[in-house]
Amino acid sequence: MTGKILEVKHLTKRFGGLVAVKNVSFYTNQGEKLGILGPNGAGKTTLLNQISGFLAWDEGSVLYKGRDIKKLKPHERAGMGMGRTFQLVRPFKEMTVKENLIIPFLSPRKRRLLKKSAVSVDETIDEILAKVGLLGKKDTFVDQLPHGELKKLEVAKVSALKPDLVLLDEPFGGLSAGEIDMLSSYINFLNKEEKITFVIIEHRLREFMKIVDRVVVLNYGELIAEGAPQEIIKNPLVIEAYLGKGGAEIAAA
Repeated sequence: MTGKILEVKHLTKRFGGLVAVKNVSFYTNQGEKLGILGPNGAGKTTLLNQISGFLAWDEGSVLYKGRDIKKLKPHERAGMGMGRTFQLVRPFKEMTVKENLIIPFLSPRKRRLLKKSAVSVDETIDEILAKVGLLGKKDTFVDQLPHGELKKLEVAKVSALKPDLVLLDEPFGGLSAGEIDMLSSYINFLNKEEKITFVIIEHRLREFMKIVDRVVVLNYGELIAEGAPQEIIKNPLVIEAYLGKGGAEIAAA
């Protein structure tokens, strides 16, 4: 760890009379895999939308690499090394899997990085697709892929940017156990070998608890707990708000 890459301070977001995120503060250390847990409607995706620039906040601040990013647009945050995936997959339609992976290479950030690399674009794309189990589908049009493979493609696309921080919104949704294992291995590879920091939202409790280093828990827009996975699954507030007795046992398995 070499310090905090992301700091969220007293963040609040209102939609009329509804407070979706209320005075939330947490940080993410560089090189960490931080999990965000909570029931539906807890404010998790709203929080990621604010951090990534798709939604403005009403109060508080977000610091990325020590810089206040409130005035930066999503593409400017991406240019600083912040990547994002969404619950609903967003492939570039009427294009092949390989063509989808070429798009990130057209970004200013990636073009700068390519000048320093001795590896070709084709070699890099093949390596990424092999690690997420999609190399055999390289020339397949994305509208022919099942949902699970589209989820893997989303992670592949964001990793192609070589970001410093990636916000993953339910990356395992719709995946089989084997696909989750492969994608988890790729996320761990990116974290350890590429030094990418992750903030992860996920409802697959067993898989979620295995992959994250630390967890923050939201309920009704407020942060109610923070700690290591083994601490979170024993926290009475978390059990009451989200896990339940059965959920705690699943998460601990």
